[in-house]
Amino acid sequence: TLTATSGSLTGSPLTFSATGNTAALDHIVISPHNATVTADVGSQAYTATGFDTYNNSRGDVTGSTTFSISTGGSCALAVCGSTLTGDYIVTGTDSGKTDTTTLHVTPGIATSLVIVGLATATVGTAQAYTVTAKDAHGNTATAYAGTVTITSSDVAMTSSPASAGLTQGVGTFQVTFRTMGSQTVGAHDNASLTATPLPVTVRPVSCTYYPLTPARLLDSRVGTGLAGAFSSHVARTFQVTGRGNVPSAAIAVTGNLTVTQQTSSGFLFIGPVAMNNPTSSTLNFPVGDDRANAVTVALGTGGKLSVTYAAATLGPTAQVIFDVTGYFTPDMSGATYHALTPARILDSRDHTGGLGIFSSHVAQTFQVTGNGGVAANATAVTGNLTVTGQSSAGFLYIGPAAQNNPTSSTLNFPLGDDRANAVTVALGAGGKLSVTYAAPTLGPTAQVIFDVTGYFVPDTSGATYVPLNPTRLLDTRSNTGLTGPSSSHVARPFAVTGGVVPANAVAVTGNLTVTQQTSAGFLFIGPVAMNNPTSSTLNFPVGDDRANAVTVALGTGGTLSVTYAASTLGPTAHVLFDVTGYFMP
Repeated sequence: TLTATSGSLTGSPLTFSATGNTAALDHIVISPHNATVTADVGSQAYTATGFDTYNNSRGDVTGSTTFSISTGGSCALAVCGSTLTGDYIVTGTDSGKTDTTTLHVTPGIATSLVIVGLATATVGTAQAYTVTAKDAHGNTATAYAGTVTITSSDVAMTSSPASAGLTQGVGTFQVTFRTMGSQTVGAHDNASLTATPLPVTVRPVSCTYYPLTPARLLDSRVGTGLAGAFSSHVARTFQVTGRGNVPSAAIAVTGNLTVTQQTSSGFLFIGPVAMNNPTSSTLNFPVGDDRANAVTVALGTGGKLSVTYAAATLGPTAQVIFDVTGYFTPDMSGATYHALTPARILDSRDHTGGLGIFSSHVAQTFQVTGNGGVAANATAVTGNLTVTGQSSAGFLYIGPAAQNNPTSSTLNFPLGDDRANAVTVALGAGGKLSVTYAAPTLGPTAQVIFDVTGYFVPDTSGATYVPLNPTRLLDTRSNTGLTGPSSSHVARPFAVTGGVVPANAVAVTGNLTVTQQTSAGFLFIGPVAMNNPTSSTLNFPVGDDRANAVTVALGTGGTLSVTYAASTLGPTAHVLFDVTGYFMP
């Protein structure tokens, strides 16, 4: 018979068989706790351990037992509706003798942990997660809920994706925790929970977006963010959060990365982790060419980013600039994303968008909302900005406010080079954007094109963002994703979901790169295979490794299609794509 201090619970007698009689039972601990007292719950299995008056475990009474707990159908007791836990008086049998002892029903020993945190956990970098422990019956062991820090010494991942530790994955992993913590479970027992190993479920955080007016956070020429030129293969880290209106809660940002005064060709890498020898590139360039590329990138520990200039050898130097244009926070307070099939809403060559040729230092404004599928309540858009027919070197600026003399650049270019750069940019009053062509003097002109690829709205109707460490999904040089170079005007789909990008993703951010092209032309990337695409993603001449960022909707089956378009059939090019994050509904 079970008797609670606040009333009586009737049930089957608890009978424990024992072969020894060295000491009378003092108390019995039964686990796990899965008896929720709401009505007659029937017989349930428990593991029981007896303890003597000296608090020594009585191995001869350890085993499984079943008993039923009944409220008499009334549920009038104080314990009704709650999990059965606490001290009760138990009449048990020990070596043929009937003893009245204390029954303590403990919270169950945890057999699994659910972790809710960033989808990316870099081993070796401590990151806080919210943890919920559950027992073998799926009950929450609330005493073990809290935060845990995963470091390389804590992680032993044995399931897919196979890796040295928990890295940029979403799913269930085998993780070893040395100690989850301890708690007092009764007057006679102080239990410490050690769970080694446990299955851990990592769920991605839903992030929403806040657009910003572009702000310069890094300019190594003048000591903004970091002072002095970058040396080849020496990673350097700078602070992002707390500057340019980026809050401490931000876990990813959008922005524009620019190189100038480089003494050797090479590439820049930007990411959350410092890498002297990065395995993916953000911005490729030759000597003597100021060049920019947009980024959507996860922030590292402490809200920082790291940049590496990689030349063919040690020694060369380069100056680096970074302008932030927005940030993501891990909550639903910001804007969500709607991806679009790329649509051209500005082309000054044929007055699409209502604008003609641009003159240097004369800002022109065009309508965005209501065009190309952009909703009236959009607060920001993603897209691709292209310059052509320029009569002088210079740069383009795009932003929410008209500026004849902008203080930051979006797209840098020389004379005679069709060039594009991706943007994620806040919309101005009335859902408009303004573009300025800035040459060294007044007078020069340029043609400007803008293709919209998606938009953000200030509600929960769109998709949320999950940042990733840059991961290469396509490299035709090494037969990653696709085999062999792309031929002109032959669309080629490749798989995006199934690895670091889950099956329910609707769009991705990333970086598209061309190399070893045998003819000038452009690349198009999008959700639908098009041999003759009507918009471009990346424009390039011969002999110039070139990259451009993308935010692009995924096609059927989680694929993207890439087309190399030259002026004729026959030319070939190698194509690379690095994913940096994804949007999910």
